Order: sequence, then C-alpha cells, then structure tokens
Amino acid sequence: TGGHLQRFTQSAALHHVDFVRVRPDQVTVAVLPVGSVKSGDFVLGEEVDAMAALSGGGWLTTDGRAAIGLEAGAGSSFSATLKNPLDQAVHFTAQVTGPKGWRFEHDKIDRKLEPGQELSFLVKATAPALGKASPAVQVRATARYELRSGLVQPIKTSVRMPLDLRQIGDLAKADPDQNRALVLDGASAVRVTVPERLGRYTLECWVRGEAPAGRVGLLTKTESSAYGIFWSEVQAEGGKLPRGYVGTKAGYLALPAAGPWTWDKWTHVALQFDGRTASFFIDGKLQKQETTEAAATHNGHPLYVGADPGPRGEAGSFFTGAIDEVRLSKVARYNGEFSPQRVFRADDQTLLLLHFDRAFGGAFPDDSGTGHHGWTVGKPRIERMER
Repeated sequence: TGGHLQRFTQSAALHHVDFVRVRPDQVTVAVLPVGSVKSGDFVLGEEVDAMAALSGGGWLTTDGRAAIGLEAGAGSSFSATLKNPLDQAVHFTAQVTGPKGWRFEHDKIDRKLEPGQELSFLVKATAPALGKASPAVQVRATARYELRSGLVQPIKTSVRMPLDLRQIGDLAKADPDQNRALVLDGASAVRVTVPERLGRYTLECWVRGEAPAGRVGLLTKTESSAYGIFWSEVQAEGGKLPRGYVGTKAGYLALPAAGPWTWDKWTHVALQFDGRTASFFIDGKLQKQETTEAAATHNGHPLYVGADPGPRGEAGSFFTGAIDEVRLSKVARYNGEFSPQRVFRADDQTLLLLHFDRAFGGAFPDDSGTGHHGWTVGKPRIERMER
C-alpha cells in the first residue's frame, strides 16, 4: 500500500507493506518499512490532517516592504509573525534570506509555541544597488510537527517580501507627452507578482504587434486557472484572433475577438469578470460574453506582460510588438460600450498600472500604489511611439 504524500517524508510518506490481522474481536495493523516493523498507529489519520493544514501555509505572515534603490545602502524594516494553528504545541524556526549583497538583522527565532500562540519579530534590512532582476527577499520558516509515535515531521513555508523602490520619485507616473511604450522582441517580457486572489477584475492594455505564427501570450496569468488575454491561440475556433480566458472551477470561459483584425494598429483590449459574467472588449466594443455560476480560480504564477506562464511559472509563448498602459483592477469597470482612455489613472480599485514611459534599473514602476512593479525578462525596451 502507499500514497502520494511526498511532503511528509519523515513520517507518512514511506514505502511499506501493511500486515493486517483480522480476528472476531479486533483488527490490528503492523507497518513494515524497509528494515523495520512499526505499529499500525505510528502515523494517525488525524496527524496527517494536521500536517496537511500546516503544509498549506498561512501560519507565517509578514507586514511591510523591503526597500531597494539605484544606489547601495537603502534601509528598511518589516515584520513577520508565526502563529500555531493547531491544538498542540509546535516548534518553529525562521530566518530571512536574500540575494548577494543584502544584510538582515533580527532576533534568533527558535522556539515552541503553544496552541494559538503568536510570535512576531522585526527585521532590519540593508539592500545593495538595484540590478536587472527582482531580488527575492524571503522569510522562510519551519514547523516541526511531533507525532505521538515520536517521529518529527519538518514542514516548511516561505513568504516573498514585496519591494519598496526608493528614489523612484515620479518615474511611475505617466508622461503622455513622450509617447513611450514597451517594445518586445519575441523573446522578452515583463514579470509582475500579483498575489491577490480576485473574484472580480478587469485586465486591459493598448497593443499593436506582428501577425502571430502560433500561440502568443499578451497579458496572462493562465495555467489551468486564473485569467489572461492571448494575442492568438493555436487551434482556436475562429482562427488566429486575440481572445480572453477567464478561469473558473467549471473550466475556462473562452472569449474571442469577433474579427477581422488589423494586427499593426494600436488597439485597446479589455477582459473583465464580475463574478458571474465574463466579457471581452475591443476598442470599447463588446466582442463576446459568457456567464457561469462557478467561482473564479487562482494560482501562484506571475502575471506576464508579453508572455504566458508555464507549469513552473516560467515565461513562454512570447509576444512581438508594443504594449502600453497595462492596468489590472479588482472590479469589473465596464457595463457596456465605452471610449477607452489613452492614459489611465490609478484609483482605489487599481491593483496594477504600468505606463511604460520610464524604466528604473531592472524595474518598470507601478503607478497603482500597491508596489506591484514589473521586472525584466530578457531584453524588453521602452521606446517613443507614434500613435
């Protein structure tokens, strides 16, 4: 017998034989891992449930941001909190990690927490100069779950800290007089981390590009879930046309453009979901609409501007052309036909707003106020554009 429990390699995920004895008054089980024999209750079902609850995360939370600027030495502070969600004491350890050049100061975290008990600690961070890649500053923690048999199963989780770009000034703001846009070469993209789990949203941008030869991602977070707009899809009904996808628990809602299509003309595209109805707009005109009773689905992959995430979150299906004014909102903004704005403004419903008028080291500053900055994949460029 066996099961797919790879997370619990010290306890429940053992290749073994079960030796079961059935008698009129009792049933006994002995578990025979390689080289030993254990009682049938050395891992209980309720213990597997408790370990599964820990492995789902949520017991490590953070507050604040890690700061970085164009010059080395940017300092910041943020906090992390551990909470024991179980009805038994659990031993926790934690540490903060980052790329080369980062320095962290915090108390040593290595202690047992009683049921429901919390432990918070402050981290002081000092950053190197900003490079091309998004620095992965993470709080990593381990919960050591003690089984009644004496086994101890370590369960790990981590939280990646959002970044505060120092010295950014007005670089995130729109500069419409300059008419700049993001230019992608078919091997580049911009990667954005958007952790919010959205039940309603509007995803939109301005775009013009090359006629596609195959599958091309435009603004996508899709991987058997979530949402995205594709420049084209292979073997899609209606041929090669832009289309939006809304992931639900009943499957994807596919929303193609009505066609025909002029690929090299600046065009506004918008995908939205209001919790029940998914809509796809081109230049403010409704192209397709679908309704569902199923809830939206989510994933932990990045949102790519000019690509599509693969199973491990890597960028693929690259776009060739220019993209401008990318906005993600946590509401369905449009009730009917509309005249799309050429330059968007942030409001309380905006989660991401990339004007692509200026870069900041390896970052593309977010004007929404949420700090969801874009980061370089390959060699994306910002260039002046005639519109």
